[in-house]
Amino acid sequence: MIYGMCYYDENLDVPKELGDSKQLSEHQRETLYSQILENDNVGLGVRVLHASEISRNMFRNYNLNQMSHDAAIELIRSVPIPIRTCYIDTVGNPEYYKSRLEREFPGIDFVVESKADDSYAPCSAASIVAKVVRDRMIRSMQFSEPNLSNQTNFASGYPSDPACKKWMQENSHPVFGFPDVVRFSWAPAK
Repeated sequence: MIYGMCYYDENLDVPKELGDSKQLSEHQRETLYSQILENDNVGLGVRVLHASEISRNMFRNYNLNQMSHDAAIELIRSVPIPIRTCYIDTVGNPEYYKSRLEREFPGIDFVVESKADDSYAPCSAASIVAKVVRDRMIRSMQFSEPNLSNQTNFASGYPSDPACKKWMQENSHPVFGFPDVVRFSWAPAK
């Protein structure tokens, strides 16, 4: 899982094409990502949660919502300039999430909503950054398992993808389970 952030002055003119990264084509995301990177007045960051980290945490009863909230908190803490308003695409209950963020960062106004990446430019930009970084990581994946070194045909990596499920079935081991790129706490893996 990849969490992204994008920060800039609220008066900055941003591309009008920004939107939910899942609704944009790969070409559109790459183009917008390049525009984001080229702008010296825009900062960005990502937090990668590797499959093994998520699986270990889930065994400790540290759920995905908590991990997501903590990833966002880490990203907010890393911003080197003062933040007045922070837009967050919610994971879990938006009121609880907003309350937690307000306790953690008094003085910042938080907008925490479902589908915020479709409504607020900073969330859209962060969504694009996260999706492009994720797609590039997936394309350049290097497996620790030697028998998988040249297998990049695991499709999107999303549980709804039949090609991904097929790859998981073909690459599971009766004793050792799935390759380390698969989150074993993930419903399809179970």
